Amino acid sequence: MKSPFLAIVSLVPLLASAILPSNAVPLLPSQERALISLKAAWGNCVVTNTWIPGADCAKWSGIACDDRGMVTQLYISDYSCTGALTEAVGNLTELTQLDLTNNWRIGGGLPKSLSKLQKLESLGISDNIHGRISGGLPESIGKLTRLTFLAFRGTGLAGSIPRGLARLSRVEYLDLDYNRLTGEIPRELSRMAALNTLDLGGNRLTGSVPPTLAKIKGLKRLRLGKNKLSGALPVTVVLAMKSLEELDLHNNRFTASSIAALANHPSLTDINLSWNHITGRVPSQFGQMKKLGALRLAGNRLRGTVPEALLQNLPNLYELDLSFNGLSGEFPWANLKNAPVIEYLNLQRNAFTGAIPADAFQNVHVAVFNISFNLFSGPMPNLGFMGGEEEPPVDVRGNYFWGSPEFIMSNQKVCPEEGQADPDSGDDEYLAALNCLGKSSSCNMKQQRSRAACSNYCGTSTTNGPCSGHGVCVPAGGAVFKCRCASGYKAVGGKPHECVKA
Repeated sequence: MKSPFLAIVSLVPLLASAILPSNAVPLLPSQERALISLKAAWGNCVVTNTWIPGADCAKWSGIACDDRGMVTQLYISDYSCTGALTEAVGNLTELTQLDLTNNWRIGGGLPKSLSKLQKLESLGISDNIHGRISGGLPESIGKLTRLTFLAFRGTGLAGSIPRGLARLSRVEYLDLDYNRLTGEIPRELSRMAALNTLDLGGNRLTGSVPPTLAKIKGLKRLRLGKNKLSGALPVTVVLAMKSLEELDLHNNRFTASSIAALANHPSLTDINLSWNHITGRVPSQFGQMKKLGALRLAGNRLRGTVPEALLQNLPNLYELDLSFNGLSGEFPWANLKNAPVIEYLNLQRNAFTGAIPADAFQNVHVAVFNISFNLFSGPMPNLGFMGGEEEPPVDVRGNYFWGSPEFIMSNQKVCPEEGQADPDSGDDEYLAALNCLGKSSSCNMKQQRSRAACSNYCGTSTTNGPCSGHGVCVPAGGAVFKCRCASGYKAVGGKPHECVKA
């Protein structure tokens, strides 16, 4: 999932144009005619209401001029413009910045005259809410050789990526994210030596990652997620990009039996390999990547245990996502203290076992915590201090915890808010808590008033009694649950609900 912050970052080279210089110079007639033509094509744009023939440049909102009356910047962003970018734009030959980002419905095909803007340094036509740029990027885009910033994010571009892009050797930021681009990634893009961000995510690209991309030595962000890319995970290519900080290959079809080699990268801070076809184990070597801030390996085919060394020395780790794999054994909770800034921990849909130590979160504050649908057991962990803005911040359903569900009642976000019982309503309170945890609600609430006893009650009648302090409630078919002694404990006198240390 891409943060809204990144969409803002993508416009950094353009933001300076939001505050355009005051200029009392009258527009040249050719410039005035071009702007009036664009105004007619864009409908009732708020900003273009100030475009009145004969007025000085300073009175035309969204533009800047030089001392000759030639337009140098056109910044029509965050206004409700509709229509198309017409051929008239080609007459603004002194333009250095053209930004039509975040409008209402800018669409249509890209005008051929765009290639006349030989002085253009920044071009952004992104995130138009209902706009669609028909067709694809023309080969002629390669004629804009002074460009350093190029963004067509979320504009509906279709077709293949033109090889002519490779002629844009000065471009530092290329964003073609969330379009309908098809075909393979051109190997010629390796000639874009100035790139620090390459974002081709959210398209329909196929094939593998060209090995030639390894030649882009200064690349810091490689975002190829949400495509149909396949083949071996491009580990060799990534290791050759010594400056790379963000690697996003999620939601593709890459294969790998081991990803341990990535731990040798000197600069990676964000790794997202989720939802691919990666097998093997979680590498312990990742535990030595001191710069690592986010590790996302969800939705693969990882097996085995999580090595203790994974959390050995990650002082900057804020997100760990191992969900939807086949991991098992006990999670190294004791080493969580070595990741003191962790905010997001997702282990759901694995086969983790064991108890969560009471002091596991002593020095950390996890805002989003999901361990649902595993085989965790033991006392209910004290998670009342957790929780952030995201929903749901805490999810422990589908495990075999025992103990009071008090923490759920102190964190209403865990359970569904609609129809949830009032915390002071008695029996229904416990039922809501138990249902939220994925446990049986067949507990005899009227006879077992104690919260601890009720949350541990098993079976469909009171004769079985509640589990003891070291019993685990496990499914026994249908809506019936039974007690099983926790690891390290044994049943006494044939009564499985009475467990003592083995």
